[in-house]
Amino acid sequence: MKFLKVNSLSFLTLSLITMLGLIELRAAEEDLIYREIATLKYDVKIQLLWEQHPSWTQDFRNTMQSDLKNRIQRSVRDSWTLSIADSTLNGQKIEPHTDHSAISLQHKLAAKTFVVTITHQAGQIQIAIREGDRTTQQWGLIRRQQIDDDRFLAASLHRLIGESFRPVYQISQIQRDQIDMIAIAGEWTLDDTLFSCFQVQGLARPVILYRDLDQQLQQIQTLPLTYLSMDSRLRARITARLLSAFPAPLGRGRSNRVSIWALGERPLSQPTTVKLVMQGAPDHVLMGHRVVIQPKRSLKDEPTGEPKELLSDRQGQLSVSALNSEELVWLYVWSGEALLARVPFIPGWADQEILTLPDDSDRLKVEGELERLRADLVADVSRRAISRIRILQEAKRGDADLTSRLRVRHDALPNRQSYQSRLEIIQEEGVRASLKSGNRIAASRIEKACEQMESVINRFLNPDRDVELKEEADALLKSL
Repeated sequence: MKFLKVNSLSFLTLSLITMLGLIELRAAEEDLIYREIATLKYDVKIQLLWEQHPSWTQDFRNTMQSDLKNRIQRSVRDSWTLSIADSTLNGQKIEPHTDHSAISLQHKLAAKTFVVTITHQAGQIQIAIREGDRTTQQWGLIRRQQIDDDRFLAASLHRLIGESFRPVYQISQIQRDQIDMIAIAGEWTLDDTLFSCFQVQGLARPVILYRDLDQQLQQIQTLPLTYLSMDSRLRARITARLLSAFPAPLGRGRSNRVSIWALGERPLSQPTTVKLVMQGAPDHVLMGHRVVIQPKRSLKDEPTGEPKELLSDRQGQLSVSALNSEELVWLYVWSGEALLARVPFIPGWADQEILTLPDDSDRLKVEGELERLRADLVADVSRRAISRIRILQEAKRGDADLTSRLRVRHDALPNRQSYQSRLEIIQEEGVRASLKSGNRIAASRIEKACEQMESVINRFLNPDRDVELKEEADALLKSL
């Protein structure tokens, strides 16, 4: 027995040592990942595409390019490795509907490409800029500005590049709604907040990268209606809240073949067209649906201002704008009295977003049938009330034969049992159809609506009242 105890103790000690070793190894691995990510420099290439114009000589372009480079380097210090290419615009356009063919992105960690077009139109200088991130293979929003004097060109480009710059974060840990991220180049301290990796209550969009067994990039997945709201920063470590229309959209986090990144975004000050479509039938648009817009950061927060109510048009569309300077809003989509969805949304992150909603036709069909049932119930309750009055009147007069005939007619009116039978058929067919289409929420709402209707039927078609009517009429006849 003593020998067994010693061996058991040795085994426990060895297990504890192994566990501590694994913890230290994991901590060392995390520290290595942190240093690799946080001390990286962004490899940034800016491609200036100029339209042919007499005043934009090569000397002017060289001077402007040098001024722009100095401005950017003062803002980013040593966190960027910057190069600027200068060429003539040969028909290239940066438009939302293109395939972004202005430049080819190749997967490379911490690499950025800014494509800038500079054109002249009606005495105005038109600037358009788009940032491409080569870590996630994602292009950003197109930002535009119009200026009157080309002497302000370098300053305008500097500001637009800062607004277009999307910091990159690697998501290191996921704990329900709390997300820990490491910012690329986050160890560099910058005075210019426009180029900083952290903005208080800044927003980011997660991107999931999938690799094969050879670690070759295989698939890139962006997540709709899923955002990260930054709360705090400690050097390059950033804590954020996950805001999503879906439960656990990020899964468990990083693995050998799956890595999750995030791109910091600044929405444009423009509305976004939201199109409501039916789940499983994208060609079926949902018109006449009420959408309430509430300006707030998370679902449990109180709105920061008055909500706004919109109605989807014949194309199932509505225009959503930011409210009260709150970049993120929540959309509550209603079908009649039923809440179909409540989702976070950032106006200005895209020209159009498609919001897929569950098929509510089964519930609406049941709601219509319940309305007809309710109308019939009101009419029959009125008939029964009139019949009751006539029966008691004739009983008071002592006309037993007419009282008896009226009671027969009264008993023939639809009663509680007949209405309950109709209600059971409505509920059974509605629930069966909803479950067949996989809409358990609609099935639950149908059951709740039918339960409410049943209580109304029981209240107004109580069979005890018929018993009381018979006893009261008999008592009146006997009293004469």
